Order: sequence, then C-alpha cells, then structure tokens
Amino acid sequence: NVLQANYSALDTFLSELASSLLKNVKPSDNDHKSSIASAIVADIGDFSHLYYQPTLTTQSIENAQSRIYRHPTTVEFSKKWNLPIYYQLRFAEFCKRLDRALDGVRREGWEANVFTGEDRDAKAIQDQLGFELPIFLELYDTLLSMWKSNVFLRPLTHRFLRGAVQLVGRVLGFVKEGLDGKIEFGENNGNENDASSGTMVGLPPYFWHERVEDIAMVTWELTILDTCMTHDYLEVIADTVCPTDKESRQSTYNSSIE
Repeated sequence: NVLQANYSALDTFLSELASSLLKNVKPSDNDHKSSIASAIVADIGDFSHLYYQPTLTTQSIENAQSRIYRHPTTVEFSKKWNLPIYYQLRFAEFCKRLDRALDGVRREGWEANVFTGEDRDAKAIQDQLGFELPIFLELYDTLLSMWKSNVFLRPLTHRFLRGAVQLVGRVLGFVKEGLDGKIEFGENNGNENDASSGTMVGLPPYFWHERVEDIAMVTWELTILDTCMTHDYLEVIADTVCPTDKESRQSTYNSSIE
C-alpha cells in the first residue's frame, strides 16, 4: 500500500536520523583536516575528554526517537497525509476478506475451511480463546490485524474502532438472516441431467436454522465472541492505543499534563 509505505519510510528516516545525531563519528586518517587537527592536539595537548561523547544504547536511541515523534513539527507533518483514504483502503481489505469467508460458508456450510491467516495464528486463537469454526477464526484474526503495528495509525483510532464494530455486525447480520430463513446454504451447480443421473455437484441446498447441530455450533461460537469482545479484544485495543510502558506512553500522549 502506497500510503502505508510512505509512513514506513518516514518512520525509517526518523529512526536513522536519531541514530545519526547520536553517533560518535571518528575522523578519518586520510582526511587532511583531521591530520592538521591531530598535529595541533599533539602541540597543545589532548582535550578530547572535554567533549561530550554520548553512550549509545537501545534505550537512548528509543528516547531520541520518542522526542522526535512528539515534536510539534513531526506532528504537523503527519497531519498532511490523507489518512481517511488510507483507512478506506484498509477497511476495504478487511471487508473483502470477511465477505469471501462468508460466501464460502454459504456454499459449503459452517465448517467450511475459510481461514486465510497464518496457521500459528489460528492455533493461538483456538488454544487461548476456544474458537473452532473457521469463519469465526477468520473474523477474529481480521479484527486483530486491524491493530498491528504495520496497519494501525493512531490518528485513525476512532475509525478503526468503528470498523471493528461494523465487521462484527456483518457476521451477526449473516447469522440473523440465516436464523430467519433468508439465507440458503449449499449450492446446486448441476443441471437436470446431473440430477437424473444421480450425480450431485456441490453441497445440497438447505437452511441451517433447521439443523440442531448447526445452531449449537454457532451459539457456542457467538458466546465465545461475546466474551472476547468485552475482555480479550478490549485489552488488545488498549495495549495498542494506550500502552503501559513509559516510553510508549510518552509517545502516545501529546503532553505530560494529559
């Protein structure tokens, strides 16, 4: 994504700038001016101990980066980006992923393998939260991806929150329409000749609200989703928007008063 790439480039530039400002550059032996300076030092004495030589550590570099990020010039520069367009592009990706998964469920049933994320992420969600149906794994993984460091931008917090609610509402709407008998699962791609010959292509059409096992599975997944949205998912958002470590909190807030 072009906008996210520009933000990444800006972040890299600021990081390298902080490191360069703190770097202790030694004069080159081939530099003529260095040679003259060395000759003068030999005549009048070495005063290098009087110069400030910072000790570079990971912590000092992070502190410098934090100060640059909080500087009014950096904040003003960040405002020049078209953030709403970036969010719309990201949200379109989330919607496309979820709609594709819902379409797979409609064609193949609730147990259709529609998860498109990493296997380790699916296992983590299953082990920690208890989701089993791939469609709910896909939904929750999509919700988590919204708050990753390479996706989330702090000025768009309110939009990402609204987007998360909309994605959950999309799945809940799909479930409600199914319970009302408005969505037919399965597909019959075969023609009359296929039916007469006994050949069935795809899953036979059915209404999932008429199957007790489907209702039980979906009810259990919705119960887990409700618990996650009011506990685990809120913690993910809070840790991203308002981190607990001191340095991140300094970068998050505009001033010490806040």
